[in-house]
Amino acid sequence: MTKRIITTALLLGFAFCSFGQKTRFAQLVEQMYFNVFDRNPNKQIQPFLKKYFPDFLGWNKNENAGWAYNLKVSDSSNIDTTVHSFIFTKHQLVRTNFVKGRLDFESLEKKADKPLISGWTLYFSFENYNDAIICFDSIYKIFDTLSKDRINLYTKQS
Repeated sequence: MTKRIITTALLLGFAFCSFGQKTRFAQLVEQMYFNVFDRNPNKQIQPFLKKYFPDFLGWNKNENAGWAYNLKVSDSSNIDTTVHSFIFTKHQLVRTNFVKGRLDFESLEKKADKPLISGWTLYFSFENYNDAIICFDSIYKIFDTLSKDRINLYTKQS
C-alpha cells in the first residue's frame, strides 16, 4: 500500500524575506514548489504551467506575485472550483526514493478570466513506510538547521 506525506506547512516561507533578499528558508520553500511562485519555474513544470496557468510564464518584475490574480466577476455564479495536478517522479530537493509526487493547484475559474489559485498542496507517494520516513527525515533536516538559526536569533535579541 502506498503511503503519502502531505507537505503543506511550508507555505508561509514566502513571507520570510529580509531587506529585499530572500532568506535561505524562502529559497528552499520555493524549490519545494518548483520555483513556480518565484517567477522562474523549473523546466520540469513549465509544460504544465503553459497549459493550465500560462500567466506564470509571462510575469515581469514589475508585476505583483502572480499567484494572487483576482477574478473579474460581478457575481459568484459560473465559477468553477478545479484542481490541476502536476505529477512528477523526480524532485530537485527531495532526493530519496518515492514512487511519484503530485503538486495540486486548487483554482477558481471563470470562462474568460485568469484563474485564481486558492491553494496548493504537495504530496509524495511511497512504496513502504521506511521510504516515507527516510524522505520525511531528509526534508526535516534541510529545514531544521534554518529553524534553529531563526530561534537562536530571536533568543539572542530577547
